[in-house]
Parts: sequence; C-alpha cells; structure tokens
Amino acid sequence: MEFLHSILETAKNISNVFGKWYGYHNDIEGNMQKLKRKIEDLSTKENDRNAEICTATERRRWKRRRRWKRRKKEVEVWFSYHVPLLKDDVQRLEQEVVGAERNVWNVISRAWLGKHIMEMDQEVAELQEKRKSFNYLLVDECPTGRLLMSPTKDLVESMVSRNVERVWECLMTDDVRKIGVYGVGGVGKTTIMEHIHNRLLEGTDKFDSVFWVTVSKAFNIIKLQSDIAKKLNFRLSFDKEGIRATQLYAALSLRKKYVLIIDNLWEEFPLERVGIPEPTQYNGCKIVLTTRSLDVCRRMDCTAVKVELLTQQEALTLFLRKAVRNDGVLAPEVDEIAAKIAKKCARLPLAIVTVAGSLRALEGTHEWRDALNDFISSRKDASDGESEVFEILKFSYDRLGNNVLQDCFLYCSLYPEDRFIPVNELIEYWIAEELIADMTNVEA
Repeated sequence: MEFLHSILETAKNISNVFGKWYGYHNDIEGNMQKLKRKIEDLSTKENDRNAEICTATERRRWKRRRRWKRRKKEVEVWFSYHVPLLKDDVQRLEQEVVGAERNVWNVISRAWLGKHIMEMDQEVAELQEKRKSFNYLLVDECPTGRLLMSPTKDLVESMVSRNVERVWECLMTDDVRKIGVYGVGGVGKTTIMEHIHNRLLEGTDKFDSVFWVTVSKAFNIIKLQSDIAKKLNFRLSFDKEGIRATQLYAALSLRKKYVLIIDNLWEEFPLERVGIPEPTQYNGCKIVLTTRSLDVCRRMDCTAVKVELLTQQEALTLFLRKAVRNDGVLAPEVDEIAAKIAKKCARLPLAIVTVAGSLRALEGTHEWRDALNDFISSRKDASDGESEVFEILKFSYDRLGNNVLQDCFLYCSLYPEDRFIPVNELIEYWIAEELIADMTNVEA
C-alpha cells in the first residue's frame, strides 16, 4: 500500500514538472515580444528621466538664481544598474530564442528559454511597479561643498592675492591635474584655499563642483572616506575599507569636472585605497591638497606650489593692525620696538597675529621694551621652521599671566583637531574641573 502511494506521488510530481515545461515551451516567441515591449517602456522612462535632468542642468547653468538638483539614489540604482542589465539579458535571450525556433523539437531547450522569459517578465513587472513609487526623479540639493567660506581677515591682501593667483593658474592649466600647496604651519595655506574655494564657486564654468575635506595628523582612511562621502551626500553602507573604496569610487566616477580640496594632509596615501578616481583630462577633475611637507607633494605626484611668506613691510603692517587699538598711532620709539618684534615673528601670519594680540594692552615705551626683551629671551635656536613657529606661539601663552588662564587654554587641546568648540560647553567643563572658582552662579 505504501509502495503504491509512493508511485502515485512520483507520477503526480512528474505530471507537475511536465505541465510547467509545457507551459514554458508554449509560445515563447509571443512571450518574448511582450517582454521586449516592457523593456522598451522602461527605456522610455529612462529617456524621460534624462530629459528632466538636462532641463535641471540647463536651469542651473543659465539662471542667476541657481536651483541645484541631484538624482535620487533609488532612481540612480534603478536606471544605472537594473535597466541596463535587463537590456543585456533580453538581447542575449532574444538570440537564443531565434536559435530555438530552428529546432522546434528540442523540448528541453525551449522549455528552459520559456521559463527564463517568464522569470524575467516577472522581474520587469516588479521594476515597473517600483517605478510607480518614485514620486519624482530629482531632489533639490544644497551640498555643503557649495557654501561660501569666510576666510580669515588676518592676512595681508597683497600676500593672499599673490599666492591665490599662483594656485589659480595651476587650476586653469589642463596639463596640471594634482596640485600640492605647501608651506610651514601658520603661513596661511588654508586661508588661501578658502579664497580659491569661493572663487571656484563664484566665477568659472571650468568646474561643476568643489568639495572640501579636512584631515589631521592622525590620518585615517575610513574617516577620509566618510568625510568625502558626506560632501557628496552619499552614504557608505559597509565598514570594510576596500568595499567602501569601491562604493566611493563609483559615486565619484558619476561626477565630472569637480575639484577635491584636501586640507592639512600630513602623509601621502594611494588614491585608489580611499576610492578617489585619478584626475584626468577626460573626467575634467582636479585634486588640490595643502600640506606642510614638500615631500608629501612629491609622493602624491602633485605640482608643488609653495606659499610665500609675508614681506617685511607686509609683516609690519599686519602686526601694527593687530597690536594697536582703535587704529591708534604709536610713539616713534614704540613704533621702532614694534618693528623689531614683528621682524622676530619670521614673517609668519599666524605668529604675527598671535603675538600682536598678546601685546595689544601694552602702554608706554617701558612696557613695550620689556615685551621685546621677554620675546627675545623666550626664543631658542630652532632647528627648523616648525619649531620656530611653536617657540613664537609659546610667547603668547606665557603672557597669559597666570596658571588658571593657561590651564583653561590647554584644556582646549583635549578636543579633537579641527573640532568646533562650543563656548558654553567649554565653560561648563572648566567649572567641573574647578578651573573657574569663586563665582556666585553659573551665569557669572
């Protein structure tokens, strides 16, 4: 009895399989034509999408009030991956159907083709249904890379203009694809690139986009990938460096004619490891990095642009602007002392601004002369430019006057590099650490 039941079940299964095969085998040519019509409908939707994108692009280019657009990610995946893949599969399948028509007795082959056509038909139907859920193809975009920066006004205009023009010339030269802006710390590299950033946004058709990322001495590939992706409004969906690099490479490759600014780079890195496509004349892209090291520029295969120091006259002009209150006039003797201090600042903008600010409250020749003597005695024989900068900056730290102020200043170094420090938060930490005492309330 069990044996008979087993035979009946086997026969039933064979019947089901044969029924499916017969259904797959029957009219594969007609099913193929239906599938092609659905694919054509998808292609029509793709053309409509491209037309809308072109319209948005023209609006962006010619209207003074720019309304930036970008493709929705789900739409990008739908059109850039699924539709082309289906087109290729249908074209290959159509060739196989033509071959099957010549051999109508090959039941197995025709049944397999029929089954594959029906599966693809179902996939196309799902894509069409997905297409209906797209409320719109494009979304407004206001990327962080397109916001104008506010460069510091602590540099002499002539010095900024001189260095900006040298970098700009490289950007406008087609043969230069990677630019390394280098110089000692405090010379004004970041400020110069902020001017370049704004100028790119305001006045050239050579580039479509500009993205700015800042790195730190503790270089981290994963963080750099995340920072670039954030500027692209793109989300990396994996934690592994290699997979993230592939995703980022694909996202950047969709864009043309962009400038990627990498500020404060301390060590070289392979572009492909991060996922940055090599800039070429074909893609119209360029990379600009700022660094303290000429060696980093060379290892990154950049055209090096050294940021020039202030001239002696520019250094003195900047020093007096920061050291004299309310555009006052110094006595001749004090003016001479100020010139000596400015000269000791090694023509570095950061050093001049910092030292001049610490001397702003001085009054009379006697106090200025004491400050000059303190400044000279605090300086050590620096072995390189970096040490010289720190020795100059330490003078302003020493002039804070008491340990409490110095401790409050040093507490800022507990924040990560390039991190914005909220004032109220910092004060709360100072109170918690008992750096601020003898106050009647928090407001005080």
